[in-house]
Amino acid sequence: MDTLYESPALTDNPPAPGTDKFGRPNQIEKYNKKLPEVHDAMRKLRTVADEYGSVLIGETWTSNVNELKDYYGGKNDELQMPMDLMMTGFKGLDAKNIANISAR
Repeated sequence: MDTLYESPALTDNPPAPGTDKFGRPNQIEKYNKKLPEVHDAMRKLRTVADEYGSVLIGETWTSNVNELKDYYGGKNDELQMPMDLMMTGFKGLDAKNIANISAR
């Protein structure tokens, strides 16, 4: 959801120290992530979803789980279920490990 929009001027993000796991320079993603227009679009989508009795589920990538509340909207008028995918980065999170933990 965060990357639905980017700066209309296609402004480059400022550089950040270091490189990512692919060797590309890091960026401070201020012109292509979490822009206010994202929430305008989600409110419009929610209006249509409500007309059809549908549910909006959104894939979100937050650095802090507390940021999920922003995706519900100020009047609970955006996503009904924002999904945070931070857990995908957990090491050792696989079916076998989960089964072993559950069996305890």
